[in-house]
Amino acid sequence: MRSAWRKGWDEADATAARSVIDEFDRIDPRGMATRYPVDTNNNAFVRPPPLVNFSIKAFMEAFSGAAEFLSGANLWIEVGLRLKAEGIDRD
Repeated sequence: MRSAWRKGWDEADATAARSVIDEFDRIDPRGMATRYPVDTNNNAFVRPPPLVNFSIKAFMEAFSGAAEFLSGANLWIEVGLRLKAEGIDRD
């Protein structure tokens, strides 16, 4: 993402987005246990213990920041790929 973004890359925003992604990965590495009651073999998923002191406001702020960062990264990657396909030098 950094090489596609080039100008305006913010390492702090990238680190914050990575932190949110890592937290989701620690809780549910395959993204299945928090969405479905059982796996494809009908075995119940082991769920994480109940959350204590969970702040919806803090979660939404962190998640929104990560989503905004990833949306910007996606835009710059898409622009870079289109320019490359057209043979246009970005520099």
